[in-house]
Amino acid sequence: MQILGFELDADTFDFLEKKALTVLLFLPKLLLALLLIILGCRIINCITSRLERRLHSIGTSKAKQHDDESQDSVSTRASTRTLTSQSLAKVKSATQLDPTLVKFAMSFFSNALKCLLLLEGAAIVGIQTTSFLAVLSMTALAVAMAMQGLLKDLAAGIMLLVFRPYTVGDLVQAAQQYGRVTEIGMFETIFLSLDNKTIIVPNSQITIVTNLTTEDIIRVDVALKISHSASLRQAKEVLLRVAQECPMVLPDRAPQVLVSATSELGRDLIIRAYVRSADYIPAPFWLREEALLALDDANVSLASMPLFYPYPKKELQCPV
Repeated sequence: MQILGFELDADTFDFLEKKALTVLLFLPKLLLALLLIILGCRIINCITSRLERRLHSIGTSKAKQHDDESQDSVSTRASTRTLTSQSLAKVKSATQLDPTLVKFAMSFFSNALKCLLLLEGAAIVGIQTTSFLAVLSMTALAVAMAMQGLLKDLAAGIMLLVFRPYTVGDLVQAAQQYGRVTEIGMFETIFLSLDNKTIIVPNSQITIVTNLTTEDIIRVDVALKISHSASLRQAKEVLLRVAQECPMVLPDRAPQVLVSATSELGRDLIIRAYVRSADYIPAPFWLREEALLALDDANVSLASMPLFYPYPKKELQCPV
């Protein structure tokens, strides 16, 4: 048989006929798989974008509703209770959904659905997905072993965004660092220290967190040591008067002056006073300075290290 100027025998013609028939049978499956993947990706993108906008709108509506309720409660109970702007902002941030967490969840959800869609398209075409899944699992395991540090930080970042032990703007002490939180990322948390230094801490290192902004009222302790020759009663009266005259100390919580310990050098006194969380940093400095000035005015001596004089040297003479 001659086709396009080429002479073909019967076996070659049968082979080409079978291959052409196979291609014609495979072409509809390929077109169906491509159509499924294209339409599926569009549908997944549409669903995830709508769901992301819905979650953002739910968080915004909850925040607005809670803000309106807070304003109404403040207007009706203004004579008995005042709600500071800081607490209002804190309540609003607690009701809102975190944008980073929403975006990450939607991206993970979209990519997972697209992977399943690709596997379904491969199954329609006739590709065996079992070996592909095995190779994918081994690759994922190898990547996970190589990036176990980053994965640990990622898991810790997700836990921080879900349980929210602190938010942006809180004054916290974590991972041996002390400062305000400026950013909570998926892999690290950024702090701004009190001396205006930016500190980046991996999320996996944040285990124990002391949040100094959660409560509106917080206690400060200022320690001083007076000598044994000073009058303890007079020192306590002076320090108590200083704490009562401090403008940052809350008047409804009476300050205290307590004896915490005694030693050979002197007696340890502690000024305990309650201040607002915004005054947690300046209040101890004010109390310590005013207490030292007041003790000097009252002639109350502080403890000091004793002066040790060396023994007089004696010359030893050996007998002749």
